[in-house]
Amino acid sequence: MLCVAIALSVFALPPLVPKPLVYEARDGAFNSSMGAKLIGDRKLFASKTVLKLLGASGRATNQIRLILDPTRDDLGEEGYTLDVLAKSIDIRAHGVQGLNYGVTTLRQIWNKTSIPCLHIEDKPRFEWRGMHLDVSRHFYPASFIKRYIDLLAEFKMNIFHWHLVDDGGWRIEIKKYPKLTELGAWREGEQKGWDYIKLKFADPKGSTPTYGGFYTQKEVKEVVAYAQERGITVVPEIEMPGHTLPVLWCYPEVACHSNSVEAWKLATGMFGPNVYCAGKEASFDFVENVLDEVLDLFPSDFIHIGGDEVDKRLWTDCTDCQKRIADEGLKDVFGLQSYFVKRVERYLNSKGRRMVGWDEILEGGLAPNATVMSWRGISGGVEAAKSGHDVVMSPTSHCYFDYGYNNISTEAVYGYDPIPEELTEDEGKHVLGAQGNVWTEWMDDSRRVEKMAFPRAVALAEVLWSSEATRSWAEFQPRLAFALGRLDLMDVYYNIPEPTAALDACIFEGDAEIAFEKPLVAGTSIRFTLDGSEPTVTSQLYTNPIKVTSTTIVKAVTSSGKNLSDPVTVSYVKAGEPPKGQVAISAKVFLGKFAKVADFAGLTPSKNEIVKDFAISVAGIDEGFGITFEGTVTVPVAGVYTILLTSDDGSILKIGGATVINHDGLHGGSTKTARVKLPAGIFPFRLDYFEAGGAEKLELINTGPAPLVWGIGRFR
Repeated sequence: MLCVAIALSVFALPPLVPKPLVYEARDGAFNSSMGAKLIGDRKLFASKTVLKLLGASGRATNQIRLILDPTRDDLGEEGYTLDVLAKSIDIRAHGVQGLNYGVTTLRQIWNKTSIPCLHIEDKPRFEWRGMHLDVSRHFYPASFIKRYIDLLAEFKMNIFHWHLVDDGGWRIEIKKYPKLTELGAWREGEQKGWDYIKLKFADPKGSTPTYGGFYTQKEVKEVVAYAQERGITVVPEIEMPGHTLPVLWCYPEVACHSNSVEAWKLATGMFGPNVYCAGKEASFDFVENVLDEVLDLFPSDFIHIGGDEVDKRLWTDCTDCQKRIADEGLKDVFGLQSYFVKRVERYLNSKGRRMVGWDEILEGGLAPNATVMSWRGISGGVEAAKSGHDVVMSPTSHCYFDYGYNNISTEAVYGYDPIPEELTEDEGKHVLGAQGNVWTEWMDDSRRVEKMAFPRAVALAEVLWSSEATRSWAEFQPRLAFALGRLDLMDVYYNIPEPTAALDACIFEGDAEIAFEKPLVAGTSIRFTLDGSEPTVTSQLYTNPIKVTSTTIVKAVTSSGKNLSDPVTVSYVKAGEPPKGQVAISAKVFLGKFAKVADFAGLTPSKNEIVKDFAISVAGIDEGFGITFEGTVTVPVAGVYTILLTSDDGSILKIGGATVINHDGLHGGSTKTARVKLPAGIFPFRLDYFEAGGAEKLELINTGPAPLVWGIGRFR
């Protein structure tokens, strides 16, 4: 367990997460070793929440009183007061959920001896305190979904956004359309074989290996009831009008032109059409029939309809869609998307429900009562709030927990404020809250999900519950240490910060030392290998700098004895004979869909050019290409240089044979930074980059004792 030996007396308040609104210490203590008698309606609570904690005994002289107080409407439905007295503990709330949160707070400070007397008055800042989980790209059983819900409840989160439908597979049983789960929940390949370019669905009873799964309606009801007992509202997401590949695979009659998936692939080379035909009434009949069954399973006020990344090219060429545009007097395909979304919203409103969608639902005009989930930055949320619509903030800059911790750290999450500065006080009231998103393209097991979500979800929980004015990262860190201890007790595979090397790479002459900074988390150690193998909890313990006299590649992890950080690789390369003079930068261009740099290494380039800088325009296409830049870099002055590599998608920079920055893989625009020690001289370099789709970006910036000169061009 990490850092749990810190005494309560160190803190101005007990180590509570989220931090309460009001805390006052009182004289005396409650003797918890004597047990306690629970006074209140036990049926209001899950047994795990109260009875297991208290070991409630009818013989105990101490009392824990759960009091619903109709006069405390100032607390709202989620607020509570907690008074620890010498002979009793009183939890008072206006609503049942407030009592539950009071008990959650009591659980955090409960121990086997005594609890200091105190008074807490508490209520959340935001009403939407959410976490998302994508189960389409990778499937997780209902047992893990319940565990995920337990973890959210532990930190007073109240929304679980269940992303049940996407191109990767359909995950919820719909009895009217059985093929959705008989076929659309199973894709060809293995669990680790996610490839969005080659998606193909197959009958799991056939000879072709398949991966997938789905939740029966019985399982869904059990999950929803389980969440309700813990104060969690489950908001389902049923994607439309895009990201519907499994639907159109199973029911092509709702696709544009009734094209089969195979015909579409032959015509376009793409993996298949993934957008409903907005011109056919059959599409709306299908959607409404699906929603009818979804509404029966989920009592939540909100139903998420997605609405993001709609490929409108099919609509442009579809006679049915063009007829709909003309008949309805719409301007273009953006207006058609708005028509689709507004029509679905009217249907949901007629059933007493509210619609929420990603910020693309703003395109072409926002539905009258829609709530916007702003993910492409904050601009969508600002626009919606200014026009009087409710907003849930979930920007990629702070709330995308599938991004690495190097891109979005726990500290960065903690420093986020969901209300944009651009909003007035009244406009800011439309911000319901925020949520963390966990997209699972690259998370093929539940342990990886836990590692990417925690402890960032703990930081976000405090952001959404506690007063902004009272938050401090320095003050939060010791309380976070206690929270990690609680996660240990729940056997959660949370993230531990990677080891931080004094240098990320080094080209040296003579001898050198590889040094790591002291681990950020108390109670952890650094384990390393020198033979290229992956470090484990039993690998060599790092105590002092590692002396090297020849090229050495160190792999290191931070270990808690149970959890391991992601490994870091530190390249120390002994300088060889420098190249003869300077050469220009060559750019080899490779065409194709790549998911990592290794996918095009060794292929025959489509063209080979001499360039003056790292312009990706040499590819001459928008997406689906890789480039290898090679040349020499001149280091005028020996010293430590800071190099920043920004790319969308993957990139890898090598200097003198040393990997300086590895920013490989499919990802959005983001930056990795490295500190590299270089002697004066001329060294070969190689910069690999690929673009799989979406935006294009490649930028290399260096600072240090003098500007580095790349080939015959100088790049800032």
